[in-house]
Amino acid sequence: MFNFLNFQHLIQLFSPCSLCELGTREKYSLCKDCWEQLPWLKQTIQRNNHSVLVACNYAYPVNRIIQQFKYEQKLHYQILLGEILKQLKFPKVQAIVPMPISNQRLIERGFNQSLVLANILSKHLKIPVWQ
Repeated sequence: MFNFLNFQHLIQLFSPCSLCELGTREKYSLCKDCWEQLPWLKQTIQRNNHSVLVACNYAYPVNRIIQQFKYEQKLHYQILLGEILKQLKFPKVQAIVPMPISNQRLIERGFNQSLVLANILSKHLKIPVWQ
């Protein structure tokens, strides 16, 4: 089993980048160049007396990754999106509350994308997810 896991890791390590398909994967299925060229924003924006943390501009390729994750069930992007969110400086909070979706959308998609990402951040921040 241990050798199989190492073999799987090697295959992933030498697989091409998920975006450019040219570079070798380094960070979360992307090559170093694609990771660095993401439309990083990493800031807090004030909207209606609420602070909103923003990791990236909603521009290519992040917008396409989100669309594929959300509408095309490309669940492998959860790791990349989770890692993008982990780049933010989070204030001390008690819990993460994912955005609920309607039952119809849940049936259509088969999952709640915000819950998937909330669970990733929950482990990283060591706080619970409240539903």
